[in-house]
Order: sequence, then C-alpha cells, then structure tokens
Amino acid sequence: MDYEPATAPEYLCPEAHFERRIGPPADVCGLACTIFQTRSGSPLFETFLGGEDDALKEIVATPGKLPDLWWGAFKNRHKWFDEDGNPKPGRVKKTSIKQKLVDIGLRDGLPATGDDGPMMERPGTKLRFSC
Repeated sequence: MDYEPATAPEYLCPEAHFERRIGPPADVCGLACTIFQTRSGSPLFETFLGGEDDALKEIVATPGKLPDLWWGAFKNRHKWFDEDGNPKPGRVKKTSIKQKLVDIGLRDGLPATGDDGPMMERPGTKLRFSC
C-alpha cells in the first residue's frame, strides 16, 4: 500500500503505524489523543524528536504490549522492551493514562487535590457551559 498518513505520529493509532490503514478506529484514537491534550495541556504520547518510534514506545509503555503481528513489526522495540513487552530498566517507564494525568499536576507544581492529583475530576463532576 502506498498511502502515507499525514497525521502527526503522536495521534496515530497502531493500525496507521503498521498497516497504513485509516478508518473509524483511527479517528477514535486520534480524537482521544486530542481530547487528552486539550484537557491536560500535554500530549498523551510524547514523541520529542523520535517520530513514530517514540510514539510507539509511549503507546507500549502506557496500555501495554501490542498484538503479536504489530509487536513483530515494531523493529526498534528491543531498545526499550523485552520480548514480553516489559520495559527495560532505565530505558522507559511503564505508566498509565491516569498516572500521566497525575504527573502533569506534579510536573507543573500544582497542589495535589488528593490521590488522583489536580487533573482528575471527582466522580459525578458535571461540565458547566456558559455562553
């Protein structure tokens, strides 16, 4: 396939990285990344200067190992992970989306509002709109 997605690497879903396939799941993934960045002020998957490899590293470090077909196609995975998808010590930090939100508040020096940090709303919080 000669299609090259024009989406920035930090918004690409694994299907787009490995199969160059775009569709509704890719749109949902990109939208989720956009909402996270809009809400938190930081990208869900940091890419710095590494492009796709950095994005894939961040994807694996957050939700976990990719399905076997994609895992085998992730050529530089050995730099950061063992074959089971576990981070190599000192190379990458295993995290979660919730932890990334907590870390944003800590990084920005904001006071914590409990165990969840300042970027987490309490259950039952409702959005208020004013026009």
